[in-house]
Amino acid sequence: MKIGINGTGLITRSILKLVCKNEEFKNLEIVQINGRTMTIDLLKDRLIFSSAQGHSGLQVELDPENSVIVVDGRRIKYTAQSNPEEIPWLPEVDLVIEASGNFRDSSKESKDPRRHFQAPNNRIKGIIISAPGKGDIKDFMWSTADSKDELRKIIKTPPFVIGGASCTTTAAVPI
Repeated sequence: MKIGINGTGLITRSILKLVCKNEEFKNLEIVQINGRTMTIDLLKDRLIFSSAQGHSGLQVELDPENSVIVVDGRRIKYTAQSNPEEIPWLPEVDLVIEASGNFRDSSKESKDPRRHFQAPNNRIKGIIISAPGKGDIKDFMWSTADSKDELRKIIKTPPFVIGGASCTTTAAVPI
């Protein structure tokens, strides 16, 4: 599955580490990151070191001529658009992870994550929000059997938008 990420914070950094460093996620490929207003140079620095998480262990290089950031040998297109409908998502992007924190409320047009589906030339099948959704967006507690069954049904009928519940909720799953 080919993934685009909107956002450049700790969630994006964590997702990149998971995909690059764990065999379990070898079928996932991050092909694009949209950083809204962040420069590609600043993103490189952020991916390498975070004051909250320390060094990432990721090898990060730049190909600024082609707006590409290379993470552990993987070439990832970098764009910087503020509005989801203006992001030039690569045609191969199947799934968008909305990790900016700005587009998670379907009841407000300016905050609706469905705006990603309006981007030019996209073939996006679904959007996963890295935070709780608002409005009519369904949130999932990823570790429960009921949620997994319901999630399987939803992702079989694109386009879909789902929320990732909250850190507090997810932390309660093992209990």
